[in-house]
Amino acid sequence: LVAFGADSHIAAGGEANQERAEAMLRRWLIEHSESDKFGDSEKARMQLLLAKNYDRAKRYEVARSEYGTVVNRYRDTPEAEEARFGIGETLMAQKIFDQAEEIFSELAGSARPKTRLRGQFLRGVLASERGERDKARRIFRSVLQGLPDITLADRALFELAEVYGYEQRY
Repeated sequence: LVAFGADSHIAAGGEANQERAEAMLRRWLIEHSESDKFGDSEKARMQLLLAKNYDRAKRYEVARSEYGTVVNRYRDTPEAEEARFGIGETLMAQKIFDQAEEIFSELAGSARPKTRLRGQFLRGVLASERGERDKARRIFRSVLQGLPDITLADRALFELAEVYGYEQRY
């Protein structure tokens, strides 16, 4: 219930909603982070929501710290992998491209197909941000050939269209 409420506030946006989500999540984490009542996955999920709240508020350093907590403390959960993506995306948002590329390349080398494709996709976004249009185009095409889920395919097609639009190749 707390996760649903916090997620709703995060999605709604705005300073008041972000503060409310932060308060809810911090309270939950303080009360339950050492408790045996909840498993690591539930704890990681709450910590990840807190990081996403900061990310959405463009408080990237704080978000990265919270993502790092998920990675370090809950290493063996699916949320830790999601947090690694979050770290890379906050670095990219701040135009710290070298470190973001390192993270995305590592994720693109994953044995898990979904992780590998998403890591590749973000490498393409990064190349596009850097102005490396040929590289971005190649990466987006390879993502589409990897049979991504519909959401990732839509995002890859959009980014590919952006590259072609920038080059005025319609």
